[in-house]
Amino acid sequence: MAYAALVYSTIAKGRISTIETSVAEAAPGVVLVMTYQNAPRLHRPPLLLSGEKAAGGDSPPVIQDDSIHWNGQPVALVLAETQEQADHAKSLIRVDYAIDRWCPSRRPGSSAPIQPGSWDNRFTRRSVRRSRL
Repeated sequence: MAYAALVYSTIAKGRISTIETSVAEAAPGVVLVMTYQNAPRLHRPPLLLSGEKAAGGDSPPVIQDDSIHWNGQPVALVLAETQEQADHAKSLIRVDYAIDRWCPSRRPGSSAPIQPGSWDNRFTRRSVRRSRL
């Protein structure tokens, strides 16, 4: 029997720039560390009519690419011989993110506020280092 522990994103929207799992993989009792880089590929859900009463598609499959869609999204899975080993190994995984920011009050690179009724939905990207401790 194997026990699982999930590593969750610490940002709400962005991309995984790097994920370091080598220390966790070498931890005692670890059977597998799965990330988007080695996860089995799943079919993407259809955009419309995915269920009998659904108006839109289901949630995107997790651990399939480097995209982060919501805060707390699983980004890695650790399987180990005991729950304690799985929990310890997940604490050894380091994740760096590139955060997508949306600023509705200012245009990127400008100090001038956006005028009401002028919809300029641009994202700015800023790289930060976040770790799961």
